[in-house]
Amino acid sequence: NGELTLTNASEGAGITAKGELVLGTTNETVGELFTGTGTLKNTGTITSATTDNHTPNQLVGNLDNEGTLNVANNLEDGVHIGYYGTWTSSGTINIAAGQSLVLETTTSGSLFTQSGGTIDDEGNFRLLGGGFVAAAGTDTGNPIALEGSVTINPSGSGSGVFDLNGSEQILTGDVAPGYTLYQAGVPNLSNGRLIVEQPYTNHGTIVIGSTNGTYGGLEAKNTTFTNDATIISTGIGANHLAGGSLVNNGTLTIEHSLVGSVHITNNGVISIAAGELLEPSLFNQTASGTLNMYLAAATATSKEAIARLIVLDGPANLGGTLHVTTTGTITEHSLALIIASVVNGNFAQTIFTGQTYRVFFNGTALYELLTGAAPTPTPPHPQSRASGTSRAPSTA
Repeated sequence: NGELTLTNASEGAGITAKGELVLGTTNETVGELFTGTGTLKNTGTITSATTDNHTPNQLVGNLDNEGTLNVANNLEDGVHIGYYGTWTSSGTINIAAGQSLVLETTTSGSLFTQSGGTIDDEGNFRLLGGGFVAAAGTDTGNPIALEGSVTINPSGSGSGVFDLNGSEQILTGDVAPGYTLYQAGVPNLSNGRLIVEQPYTNHGTIVIGSTNGTYGGLEAKNTTFTNDATIISTGIGANHLAGGSLVNNGTLTIEHSLVGSVHITNNGVISIAAGELLEPSLFNQTASGTLNMYLAAATATSKEAIARLIVLDGPANLGGTLHVTTTGTITEHSLALIIASVVNGNFAQTIFTGQTYRVFFNGTALYELLTGAAPTPTPPHPQSRASGTSRAPSTA
């Protein structure tokens, strides 16, 4: 195999505008570029070309890509030889279908910074360890995969989609409007966890959970994470919340159950799908908040097909709007939507779409929907400020 070594990095030049460096050849050998402790500046074109046997070419060390990097054949940055570099790209990176660009580091520093330009990932861009800083630029094609112990700072002005696969992934900035994070685990290895250690805000989209057999997680370590846009809990296993506080000013959609010890304040919209649950340690809905809960009458008695909010460690402080949507007709007499040690306050309005119910607080602080005649009201929990009387049915 062939090796090209950079020796004059201090000159500040490398591959200039009309220059082209091709790594690899069709004679089943690979090409390797080694930058040492310097940084190769590319304003021309670097191409990882076919090697016939599909063995990766190597670009080992530090790269400042202001031109074009074409990955027509698998390209690595020293994964197998123990040398790790730092890459910055403000130019163009093209990854062909079926090919991979694999970068690895053993540190928590910024291995890859996109400061502009484009990344067209029609193949597989994988970052193993280290960090990704999305400062600017546009990412298209397949999501960029961040695996293992990785930091991500998607606070820039660009756009892109990231797959975060691992249990020690740390958010180091806000999530800007143009970015989407998919957070899950690694099958047969670990479940997912996105860690927030500072009071950051999500202005983009965060999707927790996966269909790969793992669950996802969001942990705000002794801090408050604010959602001003979109968070979705999905997948096939109950996803986890942990740590401090989650303040929802946007939309929090529970397509699949989300459980944990976090405090939730809802100033926006929370939607819980039929048969799923949201289980925080404390729940507070303000006057501007809306709680959407869905009921599905899959059988004649369908207690198991209703949405639930379970608050076991603290109170449920109610305000704003409750909107209950029923598909079909439910004949079960009593349906407990909210289970808490204490229920304080009440919703300012309750809206029913589909079936209409009576609303009732019982003595154990269950917030119930009644399909038949209302029972004799039971005084609320001594610590509860909720009304103990039933209300006349509301209509959608």
